[in-house]
Amino acid sequence: MIGWMIGANSLSVYKSQFCYVKIALSLIAGVSSLSLGRVFACVYRLQDTTTSLLYFILSFIYIHTKMFKVILLVAFVALFATLASAGTCTIPNGPQCLSLGESCNPADTVGSPAKVACVESYCYVNATSTGNGTCTAFIEENQVCNATPGNVLCIPGTSCQSDKCQQFGYGQNGDACESDFQCGASLVCTSKVCSIPAVNPIPAGNQCPFGQFLNGTNCNATIALGADCTANVGSGVCGYGNTCNKFNETNYSCIALYSLANGANCSDATTPLGVIAQACDAAAGLYCHDGTCAPIPTPSAEGTTCSGVNTGCVANFETCVCDGAKEVCQQSFAHTNETMGECKDAVLAYFSCMTENKCVDVGSNNNNACTEKCSSQECDITSACYIASEIEITTCDATEAVNTYTCSSSSASAIQASIMFVLVAAFALLF
Repeated sequence: MIGWMIGANSLSVYKSQFCYVKIALSLIAGVSSLSLGRVFACVYRLQDTTTSLLYFILSFIYIHTKMFKVILLVAFVALFATLASAGTCTIPNGPQCLSLGESCNPADTVGSPAKVACVESYCYVNATSTGNGTCTAFIEENQVCNATPGNVLCIPGTSCQSDKCQQFGYGQNGDACESDFQCGASLVCTSKVCSIPAVNPIPAGNQCPFGQFLNGTNCNATIALGADCTANVGSGVCGYGNTCNKFNETNYSCIALYSLANGANCSDATTPLGVIAQACDAAAGLYCHDGTCAPIPTPSAEGTTCSGVNTGCVANFETCVCDGAKEVCQQSFAHTNETMGECKDAVLAYFSCMTENKCVDVGSNNNNACTEKCSSQECDITSACYIASEIEITTCDATEAVNTYTCSSSSASAIQASIMFVLVAAFALLF
C-alpha cells in the first residue's frame, strides 16, 4: 500500500506518549507540590486510572528514597531510546475524515484502507471537472435524480430509477413486483413476478428459484449429496450446506461442508471467504491448502512486523496494520480449533435458516429481501469468523443505507501507550 501521513489515531498515541514523558521527567526532576499539580493535568487528560495511581505511588516512593531517582533516570533513557527509534507506518490506520463541502480526490477514497473518506457524504466530481471533487450529500429516497453518469448519486440502498431514488434489487425468482428494478440478480418483472429474462445467454447470478441452480439456459434441481458435479462445478450447484469438492482433476462430488479429515483432497481456499465455507473440518483446525486438508498455519509471533498488503503475515488469517509506530501482523480470522469451530457452527446455522425460509441470495441487504430473515445468522458469521482488531482503527461516519440491515461492528480495544509507563514503574518498584 502507498504511503500515508500520520492519521488522527496515530497522533493521539504520540500525544499520550508525550504526556508519559512529562510524568517521567517530573519524577526525575524532583517531586514537589508544584510539579504534582502540573503533571496531574496531563494525567487527568489521559483518563487513565492505572497511570494516575502509579504516578502518585511513585511520587510517594520518590520522597522516601534517593535511589529511586537514579533508577527512573536509567528507565527513562531506555524509554526515550525506544520512542526515538520507533518508525512510522506506510499504511494508514483508517482514512482521514473529510466534512461536507471539503475538497477531495476520488482516487483517495477507494482501496482498503482508503486514504480519505467523506463524513455522511461522498466525493462527487462534476462531469465537466478534471480536478478534485467535493464531499457532497446524497439525494434522499423518493427525490428527483438523474441517472446519467456525472450527476449526484442517490443515498445508499437506493438507485436512480424512473428519475427517482428508489429501493431496488431485492426480489428473488417468484417474488411479486411492479418494475424490473425491484428484482435482484438480473431478473426482470414479467406479469408482475420476478422471472428469468428471455435472453440468451442468461446473465450470471442467482436467478433460479430456491432449490435450483442455473445450468446453461435452464434451472435444474441442485445436485444430491454424494452425486457427481464435475460437469457443473460452481457455486450453489450442491445446495446450502454442501460444496462441489475437487477430489482429482476429473472427479468432483457434492459433499457436506467441513466433512473432510486431515490429508483428504480438497478444493483450495484461496480467500478468507473460501476458508469460511470449506470442505475441511474447521472444528479440527483444518483448512484446504494446496489441494489437501491441512492444519491451520501457526499464527505470527506477537509484534511480527510486516509491510504493504499483508506481506510477512499469514495469508487469509492475518492483516498488516499500524500500531501507531510500526506495521505489525494482527489476527483477523478465526485461528484456533475452538474459534474455527464456532465459525463453522455460525455458517451452518446461516445455511439452515436460508433453507428453512427458502431464500436465494440475490446480492441485496434490503429489508424486503428474503435474506433479511437470516440477517442475525449472517451477522453471527462476522462475529464468529473474524477477529476484531486489538488496534484502534480510525473510521468516519458513513451515510446509513435506506431500509437495509447491517451488522454492528465489534468493539476493538486500543493498545494503550500507558503500557510503556507501567513497565517503567514495575521495574522501579522491584528495588
